[in-house]
Amino acid sequence: MSPPKYLVLRGGAIGDFILTLPALQSLRGACSGAEIELACYPHVGKLALAGGLVDRVTSLDRREFATIFSTKPQFDTEFVDYILEFEAIISYLYDPDQIAILNLNRAGGKRVIYANPIIKDRHASDQLSAPLDELDLRVVKQRHAFLSLDADSLDAGQKRCATLGDGVVLIHPGSGSPRKNWPLESYLKLARSLSETAGFSAVFSVGEADHDLESALASAGVALLKGLSLVELAAVLVHARGYVGNDSGITHLAAAANVPVIAIFGPTDPATWAPRSPNVHVITASGDPPELSTIPVCTVLEACTRSFAP
Repeated sequence: MSPPKYLVLRGGAIGDFILTLPALQSLRGACSGAEIELACYPHVGKLALAGGLVDRVTSLDRREFATIFSTKPQFDTEFVDYILEFEAIISYLYDPDQIAILNLNRAGGKRVIYANPIIKDRHASDQLSAPLDELDLRVVKQRHAFLSLDADSLDAGQKRCATLGDGVVLIHPGSGSPRKNWPLESYLKLARSLSETAGFSAVFSVGEADHDLESALASAGVALLKGLSLVELAAVLVHARGYVGNDSGITHLAAAANVPVIAIFGPTDPATWAPRSPNVHVITASGDPPELSTIPVCTVLEACTRSFAP
C-alpha cells in the first residue's frame, strides 16, 4: 500500500515562508511515513527540502496553479489525477473568496484546507500552524523550527565560513522594506566595533534586491557575502558565531539555523513577527511610532558581546 501524500501550497516572501517551517515540521512529525509535497517558489522551498521537512518541491509557477484562481477553470486529466493523489491539501495562498479552495475541491481534492496567510492577533507561526488541527492526525505543534541540513551542505558551509575569518558575525542590513532597516551607518559602526574591540570578524550579506545597500557596502570596503542560495547561506550561518539583522527573512533564516541572533525590530511588532528560537535576542526601537534610529550602537554591541561569547 502506498504511503499517504499531503500537498502544501505556499507563496510569499522568504520570511513568510520560514515562519511556515514550524507547521511543516509539525506535519512531518505527525506523519513521518507520509510523503509531503510543497508547491512554492523553488528558491525558498529548497530550504524545506534540504532540512528534510518535505519530500518534493514543485513550482507554483505551473500553469495549473494559476488556473485554480479562475472563475471558469479548465483542468486537464493530468492535473485532476495529480490532485487525486493527495490525502489532504493545505493552501496558504491568499484566497479571501476561497475560489481556489472551491476549484481544488472541484478537481477532486479529498480534503482541502484554507490556511489564511494574513496574520492577525497572534504570533505568525501559531496562525500558520492552526490549519493542522483540521487533519486526522496527532499533531505536536512546534513553536519554532530548526533546519537540519545534510552533511555535504554543512561541510561546504564550514569551509566557506572558515575563509571569512575567526569568530564570524554575519550582518544583514536589508529587509523587505526600508522602514524596517536600522540605519546603515549604525551597522557600519557596529561592524567596526565588533572587529576592533570585540575580536569578531564582521561580514555583511546582501540579497538580490539589495542593490543600493550593496553599492554602499562596497564603497565602505567591508567584507561582503553575496550570491549564495538560501541553503548555502544557512550552512554558513550554522558555523557563524552570531548574526545581526532587521525584521527580515534572513533573520528568520539565521534563527532556523540555530545561530545566536540579535534581531532589531521597529516598527513591526516582535510579538507577532520575531523568531522564536531561544537563541534570539530582540532589540525594539522606542517612540510612537517606533524609530529605529533611536537604537544606539552601544546597545546592540553590548547584546552581541553577551550573546556571541564562546
